[in-house]
Amino acid sequence: STTSSRSTYHMGNAVRRAAIHAREQIMEAASPMLEAGVKDLDYADGKVSLKDQPQQALPIGEVVRRKLGINGEVRGDGSYTYEIGKDLDLETGHSDHASAFYMYATQAAEVAVDEDSGRVRVLRMSAAHDVGKAINPLNCVAQIEGGVVMGIGSALHEEMVVDKSGKVRNPSFLDYHLATSLDIPELISIVVECAEPEGPYGAKGLGEPGLAPTPAAIGNAVADAIGVRVYDLPLKPENVYWAIQNKKKKTAA
Repeated sequence: STTSSRSTYHMGNAVRRAAIHAREQIMEAASPMLEAGVKDLDYADGKVSLKDQPQQALPIGEVVRRKLGINGEVRGDGSYTYEIGKDLDLETGHSDHASAFYMYATQAAEVAVDEDSGRVRVLRMSAAHDVGKAINPLNCVAQIEGGVVMGIGSALHEEMVVDKSGKVRNPSFLDYHLATSLDIPELISIVVECAEPEGPYGAKGLGEPGLAPTPAAIGNAVADAIGVRVYDLPLKPENVYWAIQNKKKKTAA
């Protein structure tokens, strides 16, 4: 997948730079208070301390109050822009920076197919995703699960019906079937951490890949179950049913 899922990557880098800028200001303010150079100071656990004498420390709040007053505040500024194609070879079109980062995901589906009706039920979905670094592991799992559920809808239900005049015949959610809680199978989400060098603390995007591989995994599982592949999405019962019947006719012949 490409990099539309880049909020954490871009905003995270900007926020990290802003935090570093704020920390630098606090360290500079604390330097004369602790009678030491900035390089001799440490910043941790809400305090600024001497590296060689950790007991000599000042809380960050006290540093700010003494420098800026009781209502003072430290403002850090940061921005981040990724230069896509900065090493582009105009002759070959090659670039090691064609994209800010790439996302990798693997989905596996277990399905049950009713051969008499063609109805497909997803019994279990497993999804393993490389997130770079999980800044918020619980949110990563939720993002994966949300994408998988959207992919199930795309694979089995969602279809925009347009008549010959170009009019959409199912313009509301009464007619356009989205996946609901009744359609959600057992979900197994696996968060894989492989640090992205330029990401904030190694993080990268996780928006799209939960959805994209899901219909393909379900389609492959259906093909494995019935012995024939159905290429059109969604996998409507009538399409699956006739695929099974046509296979039986060919086998009988």
